[in-house]
Amino acid sequence: MNWIERKVAVYYLNKLLGVLSMNALQGYRTYIIAALIGLVTVGHQLGYIDSTTYQTLLGVLGAGGLATLRAAK
Repeated sequence: MNWIERKVAVYYLNKLLGVLSMNALQGYRTYIIAALIGLVTVGHQLGYIDSTTYQTLLGVLGAGGLATLRAAK
């Protein structure tokens, strides 16, 4: 995956996290982030996602998870 594909993936992931900030998902955002982390991990273990992209996605999803925990307070 080259840097343009990574930037596109991060862009769409940020758009997804923006959707997750809607009040309709109140109380479920953390679970959704955890499920996405699980899917990314499975994709990495199966070889669909390379290590650099995996670490980038985990960083973005981890930050999103922390943000949802902060919002749940």
